[in-house]
Amino acid sequence: MCGTSPEASMPGLSASTPRRAGTDMPRTSVAEHTARVRTLLNAVSQRPVEQVALSDALDRVLAHPIRTPIDLPPFRNSQMDGFAVRTVDLARTPSNLPLRGAIPAAPGTPGPLRPGHTVRVMTGAPIPDDADAVVPVEHATVQGTTVTFTRKPDVGEFVREAGSDLAGSEPLLSDGFRLAPRHLAALAAAGVASVPVRSQVRVAVISTGSELAAPGELSGSRPDLRRQRPRTRRSGTNRRRPLGR
Repeated sequence: MCGTSPEASMPGLSASTPRRAGTDMPRTSVAEHTARVRTLLNAVSQRPVEQVALSDALDRVLAHPIRTPIDLPPFRNSQMDGFAVRTVDLARTPSNLPLRGAIPAAPGTPGPLRPGHTVRVMTGAPIPDDADAVVPVEHATVQGTTVTFTRKPDVGEFVREAGSDLAGSEPLLSDGFRLAPRHLAALAAAGVASVPVRSQVRVAVISTGSELAAPGELSGSRPDLRRQRPRTRRSGTNRRRPLGR
C-alpha cells in the first residue's frame, strides 16, 4: 500500500515510539525494565522460612515478628556501682548507715533491707524490694562497716524496674529486619535461642559475549589480533632532536 508507514502494520506503535537501531523492534523503556525486574524479585521476597540458631542468624532476614517472652530487664537491678538505700533513711545529709554485705551482679533474690541500713550493689545486681534508690560510689564514703552519704537520692534513682524496657509479650523485632549484631544482642537478652528467617538466595553470575577476553589477551573481532605484539620503531626513525640543535 502506497503511503502506509511501517508503524501502521505494528499495533500500538506510532512514529514517536523508540526503536532499536537498525530494526523495527520497539525499545524497552526504563520503566518497563524496572517493572519486569520487580516482578522477578517478588518471588525472591517470598522465599521459604527456616529456623536457625541465633549464632547463625547474623545478616539473615527475619521472616516473622518476634515478641519478648520475658520482661526486660527481668528483675529490679542497679544501674550503677553503689549502695542500695531507703530514701527515708537519708532525710538529712550527711548521713551514716551501717553496711550490711554486698550483692553481686548475678541471678538470685536478695534478702530484705533492714530500715536504717545499706547494702553494696554492683551494676546489674538485683536490689532488695525494700530499697527504693541507689547511691553511686562517688557520693558515698566507706569507713569500715559504716557508709557516709553526702546527698539524698530521689525515689527510683538508678533503679531499673522489671519490664521498664519491654514488658513480656511486647514486640521486640518486626519481620523484614536484616539482623545486625545489636538485634542479636536484644534477642539473646530476651532468652530467644533461634529465629525464623527467609532462606538465602542462590545467585549465579554468568559472563558471555565475544568481546570478552582472558587477562593478558587483546580483545578483537579477529583471532589473529590477540596474537599481535606491539611494533617497535627502527633505531633513528622519527627520532626527536634535542632543543637548540
